[in-house]
Amino acid sequence: MESELCSVIMPAYNSEKYIAKAIESVLSQTYENIELLIVDDCSTDRTRDVIHRYATLDSRIRLISNEHNIGCAESRNRAIADSKGDYIAFLDSDDVWELEKIALQIQTIKHMSCDAVYTSYKMIDSIDRQISIIKSPSKVSLGDMLKNNGICFSSVLIKSEVAKQYKMIADYFHEDYCYWICLLREGVQFVGVPDVLVKYRVSDQGRSANKYNAAVYRWKIYREYLGMNYIESCIYFVMYMFYGIFKHYFSRGKYD
Repeated sequence: MESELCSVIMPAYNSEKYIAKAIESVLSQTYENIELLIVDDCSTDRTRDVIHRYATLDSRIRLISNEHNIGCAESRNRAIADSKGDYIAFLDSDDVWELEKIALQIQTIKHMSCDAVYTSYKMIDSIDRQISIIKSPSKVSLGDMLKNNGICFSSVLIKSEVAKQYKMIADYFHEDYCYWICLLREGVQFVGVPDVLVKYRVSDQGRSANKYNAAVYRWKIYREYLGMNYIESCIYFVMYMFYGIFKHYFSRGKYD
């Protein structure tokens, strides 16, 4: 199994506060045959210095520097195109993996004959305190995804041949949500594992803290990206709001 390379995609912008922990969680994986592609999106802090420091210590790290700020979606697209792995795993620069994440996911993808695997995850705050644990469903359909995004982006590992067929779009607030919808519409098979293998960091200053923008763009996704009529959009939007309130209650108002 270790003969198969796993490419880890990490976009970074002004991430000096947390990126070291994210990098270390990748380099410490029990599955060692990895490459870590970090895309610096024109950071203005010491993010590049931190990346360079780790890159000098471990040849598995590849730094990709954008000439101008292009955002998470295009940064991920660039790294996916440059990746060499049999599998692709995503990790945001402020999140953290458990040590056996990649190994367990590759075992699952082989055993279940699926295309992608996601996991349960722990939500943490800016100083690593646990907020809550989110148990992900064992399977997700397009209908499920339209109601509620049950997949944590930093928990996903996917076959490279699948990921490279589709690009993320930067036109909407949550490019990951549109990406999952695109893949599910194309018949990509996702499987969830109950193991809590990711620490997902939430922040009052992050994009996920802006609930108004999230709601506006969710409506735009229903109406523009998916082309739903007004009634369909209203039905799914109400479901989205219901799940949002539920998650808000159980995560002290910080969940996206």
